[in-house]
Amino acid sequence: MKTHTPWRYAVIEPGTYLWSTPHGYRLLVDHTGTRDVTPAHPSAGGCLHLIDSDDNSDPDPPDQ
Repeated sequence: MKTHTPWRYAVIEPGTYLWSTPHGYRLLVDHTGTRDVTPAHPSAGGCLHLIDSDDNSDPDPPDQ
């Protein structure tokens, strides 16, 4: 993914990598799996956004 996209990574130590997404997220990958280590506020942009549960602007309730 890093060759043809804006994803990047750094080797923290052998077998441990810190991936950076184009949207400012940070993912730590090692033998135990992948953990989100993003600072509190990743950079703006992209398709990810927060949804306010108190926002009543959508007249249709979600399917249950």
